[in-house]
Amino acid sequence: MVEEFTRAVEDYLVTILQISREKNTVRNKDIARSLKIAAPSVSEMLDRIKSLGLIEHNKYGHVKLTEKGLHIAKIVEERRKVFINFLNLLQVPSKIAEKDAHVLEHSLHDVTVKNLIKFLNFINDHVESSDLIEKWFKYLAK
Repeated sequence: MVEEFTRAVEDYLVTILQISREKNTVRNKDIARSLKIAAPSVSEMLDRIKSLGLIEHNKYGHVKLTEKGLHIAKIVEERRKVFINFLNLLQVPSKIAEKDAHVLEHSLHDVTVKNLIKFLNFINDHVESSDLIEKWFKYLAK
């Protein structure tokens, strides 16, 4: 990632992105509901995120990601998808995979993520020409 932000900031950005896809406007209460936290806590964090230049927000108005905030939210969201796909390949149950992916998306270095993406692409491209995946599933079944 270009800059490092706290896990909480990244979670807010992804939440704002996801809500904005469902609704025309994102409000403080939408974020509070989604993250299951109190509205005053959301207000505090939004002020902090605004000071970082990642959102546009008026005290009681709508919340909108800036170009930079949108970029970061999409990167974090994509990282989450990569980890969920990887954990699914390992046959980790969905609920556990989602929780673990959430931890990993904030924790691993970009180089690690890029190499994991290359590995997953390689596996997907060669799954029919190799019995490696089939052997893996048989191994897991033991």
